[in-house]
Amino acid sequence: MLRVLSKFMQSDHVVAKEMHSGDQVGTYVFAFPMTSEIAKSLEIEVKRTGALVAMKPDNQSTLAKFASGEFTGFSIGGINPVFQEVSEDDG
Repeated sequence: MLRVLSKFMQSDHVVAKEMHSGDQVGTYVFAFPMTSEIAKSLEIEVKRTGALVAMKPDNQSTLAKFASGEFTGFSIGGINPVFQEVSEDDG
């Protein structure tokens, strides 16, 4: 995950979209990988692992949709997402 997230965040594809489609509605300003190993090294207990991101919305309406619960998350503009379980040894 570390290699993939690093490569993705350095690419031209890092845009926020409304629920994985449409035009860009914001910009991601940083991402932090939260693996079990990183959490342990920081003495943090986590139930989930993944990428923690900070998104700067282009306008207030996007933020309002998130605040109201209409949006449950944001898309980083990836193409053909693939979700799979990996072990910490997979990196």
